[in-house]
Amino acid sequence: MNVTIHWNGFIKQCCDSYPEECCAFLFAKKPFSRNEEWFVFPVANVAEDRRARWIPDKKELQEVKKKARDMGLTRIGNIHSHPLPEGINDEDTIQAICYPSEMDLKYARRHNDIIRGILVVDKDAVYAHMFHDQFGESIDIYLDGVNHRVIDVEVRP
Repeated sequence: MNVTIHWNGFIKQCCDSYPEECCAFLFAKKPFSRNEEWFVFPVANVAEDRRARWIPDKKELQEVKKKARDMGLTRIGNIHSHPLPEGINDEDTIQAICYPSEMDLKYARRHNDIIRGILVVDKDAVYAHMFHDQFGESIDIYLDGVNHRVIDVEVRP
């Protein structure tokens, strides 16, 4: 699948907010087309313990939905960060952190998300990523401009 992702500053926000989780919603222009475009719209995390979970700010979410409607976009899911615990540098452990939790999967099914994304981050970089369906099955998508331990913070218009 060839996907262009308009990050709208979300990757930088995830690193700047470390060790708290960040959340955003994914919208697509012409979903399931040959050359999809996804738009990431960050929403404030209002969870009591933002280091362990995320709850989107409802007011911001409504504003994001309106903006997406005005742009003619279709909601396809969401993306959030899993902060990398300090001192972890083992690739297998990092990949395990990237997998969706049971809570992630529960909400994916409840909200009928087509796709969900997880970024494992610390204050400096994205260490791993995973896009998955409602059941936790991986969907291979290359993150244009984002490589392991390297961040391209340029935001596309």
